Parts: sequence; C-alpha cells; structure tokens
Amino acid sequence: MFGVPTMFNAMLNHPDFAKYSVASVENVMLGGAPSAPALVKAIQEKFGCRCIVGYGLTETTPVITLAWPKAHSHAGARRKTVERQARTGYAVPGTLLRVVDSNDHDVKWDGKQIGEIVVHSNVVMDGYYKEPDRDAQRDPRRVAAYRRYGRYRRGRLRAYRRPQQGYIISGGENISSVEIENVLYANPRYSSAR
Repeated sequence: MFGVPTMFNAMLNHPDFAKYSVASVENVMLGGAPSAPALVKAIQEKFGCRCIVGYGLTETTPVITLAWPKAHSHAGARRKTVERQARTGYAVPGTLLRVVDSNDHDVKWDGKQIGEIVVHSNVVMDGYYKEPDRDAQRDPRRVAAYRRYGRYRRGRLRAYRRPQQGYIISGGENISSVEIENVLYANPRYSSAR
C-alpha cells in the first residue's frame, strides 16, 4: 500500500479505523514528504505490517532511496530502528547518489554538514518534454553538470545530510515539517499515533 504521510495520518486518526480489517496489508510504502518516526511506528503497530520510507522525484522515475532496515545495523534499540526507517534511506540498486556542497565537493559523513543530492542512474530523465531549456533558464550550471556527468541535481542546498551509518537524511529549511510533526506526535491530545 502506497501513500504520503498525510494520508496515513488521516487513516490512523479516523474514528472508524478500528471497524475495518487491515490484515491484508503486508507492507506500507511511505513517501512524498518527510516522515516522522512516530508515524512509522504507528503504521506498523496499527496496520500490523512493515513500513518502508522511500524518497524520489518525478525526474528520477521516482524512487531512488529506500529506508529498508539492514539487519547488521539494527543491534540497538527498537527506537533507533524506527528512527532509521523514517529517514530517506539508502540508494536503490542501480542508483549512485552523492551529497555535495555548493562547490560540488562531497559532504562529510558526520550527519551535520548539509548539501544537495546528485543522482546518477538509468532511471533519471533525459529532459523535460518539449521544454529543453527549462533547467537552463533556472540554473545553467545544473544543466551543464547534468550533460557532463549524466546526473540529475536536486537543486536544493541545505536539505540533505549524511550520517556515518550511510543513510541520507532529508530535511528542508532550518526547521523542517517533520521536526514540528515529531513534537506534535509526542502530545497524546494531538494524535493517537503515540
């Protein structure tokens, strides 16, 4: 079952949720916006299935990462597992990702330095239909880099970090929506997801 966080939050908090059987749902694929760990946990508990967060773009047809738990990295507490599942995740097979600064240098694997995602894959689009100059009008440097390296540039600096474990964390601005959602989910009056 595929959906965005808003859809699953609405389902989980619907007053008639318990009246329906969700036993046939084996996996939930969550994407389209950053996901709060509390939402991932609530989906797994209430649907009784695994929740997998993905990340992608229309220009990358779409999924390029999955926060699929790796067995060797989950010797810690369950809380850490849910936190990892809510991140952007690892590159899917056949996709090479870089997180670069404004000078095209790879950011450090420290979870602090931020950068722009650069995607290289055979699923990356060649260009916009009947709009060959669309990117060039916005940022000629991005188009030149794409043509030179065959990579798609996300075009958002200050949005991605790389912790030592290899996951990519997607944020947004200085305070992302998922940070606010985490605070709201912690309040039992706001959400039954707790």
